[in-house]
Amino acid sequence: EGYSHKAIIQSKTAEKESVLPGVHLVTSLAKRVMLGTFQGRFDPQYLQRYLDEYVFRFNRRSCRAVGKRFWRIMQQAAQSAPVPLKNLVLEPAT
Repeated sequence: EGYSHKAIIQSKTAEKESVLPGVHLVTSLAKRVMLGTFQGRFDPQYLQRYLDEYVFRFNRRSCRAVGKRFWRIMQQAAQSAPVPLKNLVLEPAT
């Protein structure tokens, strides 16, 4: 295809910097959410909801104004259409 590939073996790199810093940041934060927020209880059927929660937290991780963040969430909730309970709760798998 015309691409050149340069293999980097992370254990043999001279610097202690990560070869993939973004990937390590995302995975370490995801593990922290799973172990901290969900206390290790992880059900694969709710994976998309867990990931949505994670994306929400990841995108707001550097926000300094917690009050402003709360205000924005309330604005968004007030402007959104109501969601029926049946759309929020998954039916048990049979």
